[in-house]
Amino acid sequence: MVRKKTTGMIEWLAYLFSGAVVGGVGAFIFALFKVGPGKPEFAFWKAIVGGLLITWVGPFAYFEVLTKMHKDDIMPAAQDFFESSDCPLKGTLKYVKVLYQTDKISYSYLVGNEPQDWGGTDSPVIRLTMKKTVAKPNDKLHGWEVTKAELLRSDRLNKDSLVWPPYQ
Repeated sequence: MVRKKTTGMIEWLAYLFSGAVVGGVGAFIFALFKVGPGKPEFAFWKAIVGGLLITWVGPFAYFEVLTKMHKDDIMPAAQDFFESSDCPLKGTLKYVKVLYQTDKISYSYLVGNEPQDWGGTDSPVIRLTMKKTVAKPNDKLHGWEVTKAELLRSDRLNKDSLVWPPYQ
């Protein structure tokens, strides 16, 4: 029997619906200031499309830029955590996405790739909180250490939280 995974679909539907609501409200507010006497005709559909693109694509683009900028700094610490006994995941590390980073703290998603007993694969997600410590000479972790790891999603461990945006 093959078990269908619906978590990803539900996350995507919630993400698309909430993005549509925020984009629609933003487009409506934008249109309030563009339409009126003495102002040129305004195509409301352009505001809706712009609002949807910003709310649907914006978070992914923001996190991709942060990851591109900071991945080299935190990747050794994330890899070290993934290979340690503190990490509940088995399998391989798929990728790490940086959600927020300053000089002293970093929040990121660690996404693994676990084989399942029925032959498929799962993509469990852990939210990592890392703090910067004073880097010692030849420190392979660049001074970053994982201070908190919260398992958000895993089929094997029966954990099912909403991951925003829905990385898998």
